[in-house]
Amino acid sequence: MVNLLPDPTASLRLDRSQREIYTSRQQSERMEDNGGQDIYTLSQGTHLLNEKYFPNKDYAASSNTMKSHSRKADIYSSVYPSIQVRSFSLTKTENRKSDYSFSAVTFEAKSGDLVGIMATSDEQGDDLLRALMNRRGQWGSSLKGAITYNGINVEPRQIAERAVYAGTNLDFNPDMSLKQTMLFQSHLAEPGEASRKSDTKGRIEALISDLGLSNVAATRVAELTRSEKQRLNIACQLLADPDLVLLERPTHNMDIFDTFFLVEYLRQWALRGRIVIITMHPPTFEIYNMLTRVLVLTNGRTIFSGKRKDMIPYFESLDYPCPAQKNPADYYIDLVSLDMTTPEAHVESVQRIEHLASIFTQHQPSLTDLSHPGVLPPKIWTASAPWQVIVLWIRALIFQFPYNLIEALHQVIQNVAMSVLIGVVYFGLNRNQASADDRLGLLYVILAVGIWPMIIHIIQKEYRAKKWLHKDLLDRTYGRGAFLIAKLLCSLPVTLISIGAYIIPVYFMTRLRQDDDFRSFGIFVGMMYLHVFAWRATAKLLVYMLPTPGWTVLPLSILAVLSSQTSGYPVHPNQIWRVFKWFEWISPTQWTFQQLTQQEFNGIDKFNCQKIPVQVGGLPILTSPNCGVETGRDLLSFMNLSRHATLPQDLWMGFVAVGVYDVGMFFLAFLAFFIIRQRPRLTPST
Repeated sequence: MVNLLPDPTASLRLDRSQREIYTSRQQSERMEDNGGQDIYTLSQGTHLLNEKYFPNKDYAASSNTMKSHSRKADIYSSVYPSIQVRSFSLTKTENRKSDYSFSAVTFEAKSGDLVGIMATSDEQGDDLLRALMNRRGQWGSSLKGAITYNGINVEPRQIAERAVYAGTNLDFNPDMSLKQTMLFQSHLAEPGEASRKSDTKGRIEALISDLGLSNVAATRVAELTRSEKQRLNIACQLLADPDLVLLERPTHNMDIFDTFFLVEYLRQWALRGRIVIITMHPPTFEIYNMLTRVLVLTNGRTIFSGKRKDMIPYFESLDYPCPAQKNPADYYIDLVSLDMTTPEAHVESVQRIEHLASIFTQHQPSLTDLSHPGVLPPKIWTASAPWQVIVLWIRALIFQFPYNLIEALHQVIQNVAMSVLIGVVYFGLNRNQASADDRLGLLYVILAVGIWPMIIHIIQKEYRAKKWLHKDLLDRTYGRGAFLIAKLLCSLPVTLISIGAYIIPVYFMTRLRQDDDFRSFGIFVGMMYLHVFAWRATAKLLVYMLPTPGWTVLPLSILAVLSSQTSGYPVHPNQIWRVFKWFEWISPTQWTFQQLTQQEFNGIDKFNCQKIPVQVGGLPILTSPNCGVETGRDLLSFMNLSRHATLPQDLWMGFVAVGVYDVGMFFLAFLAFFIIRQRPRLTPST
């Protein structure tokens, strides 16, 4: 009897399924099979997979050509699914220098295999999995080699259509529950076989139970522990019930209990006629023994590839036996790691690595001869673009409730508060000459000052969403176009209401021009909507281009200052420095301010003004002088705000100018979203 567990008194959040597997492991016996491989005999009741929803995969039964050939059927059942990778190399180009991420990697895996890839750097193993899934995603990279899937030569694109991949990014949408997250995923990807698609909710419940997540099924994702998020990350991919599963460091930063449980679960998943390939740091001896095959990489070169039971004898044959009481995984990874302690140690380690890599290249065992090619598994069903839009719409409106409602109310209340604040300051302005400058100041504050809490809120919101958006795009959960369309449909009503909450109260509180037919109100509202959309589009363009809020606020502030200073109020248009004068032609604030001032003052035929008597020439004669600015047109002429309105039809020039700006900025924002990776600068869980 061998106790495979550390101190069971360690603090841990365990559920029933985890405790059962730990207890069973403590009661298990280690035995030797015919090839000398350690296997575990588990007592009954320790099966972690739900047999109803995740049955054994039988390729012989799924192939019509094999049903009448018993010998070939036996081969299908014992070998397929099978993947063989030959001379796989990835070259990356950085700073005009090309270097191998990995070179001439050859390995295989078949039905029932749990393959562990251990490398001296995380990047090597992760790059290998991404290359297999056609996700190397770097300009200038070059991929060479051959892949055989079930005896058929395939491209990485074909592997990606039939396998699932889970990375290390755990930035899920925080406003959904764990179960809602899985339900959302199930609407976008399902098993390729019709027989496996039945009862989606049953598969979700089974995975939640099997992976020990029942106690947190209704918990908001933001409140989950890292271990629970890691298991959720895997569960979302296993919903498609694939034959090939690629996992990028699934046990990273897990405690020993959760690691033990998860690797055992993946081992049992593989034993159901599937393949699981994972990258991992050197595991404990007990977890190492759960693997069936091992691939060891260092500096992009293969040091060992083969059955796990053969690794220790292989290194022993090279006079590198594993010391007693030493974990083989730790020992051999240390053996092939660069030693930077001293120059001599570094040279010795480089020579040792080169020697071991060369020996393995010369004596690498040949791959299994698949003389009976099989059939490729069916493609995993993925949602079409229209269906993706619908599912994203459901997520935004239903799955994120009530947090979406709280967010919408927050926007509306914030905008109402700002509008009322401005309205209180400029409350009940008169239409006399003394209030003319105050009205200009009011329009300037509405356009250039009051909107910025709204814009800053948008920037913060977009960067919060950017974290889980980056994960979804990495996982290829949905397309970029579908996301933008769904986002537009879902956010437009709230956006219109929140902008209206800013525009309308201040208009009536400050007694801006009000005609009986509400024509001036319509012009004010229309121009204000266009103006706010202009700055929203500009902010989103910078958000999609830049990685952090700080980088976004800086150029946006520069644009805002230039736009406001060339609007015609802080600085007289005739006094603007020629270097910046051109900016008024592309400034949405200038066009909107000019349009609104014309609408406000053009109809004033005569200002009311208080004529204070003055003496003339020192004589005891008092006279009442004329008002300095007698009409609204005089004011516009003095401020040089009528320079683009010489004709009556030019009243709509502002609408056209700001509208063109809006369309241009939104187009550039969409283009930036499609071209630039939406990756935040730092994500805690990556």
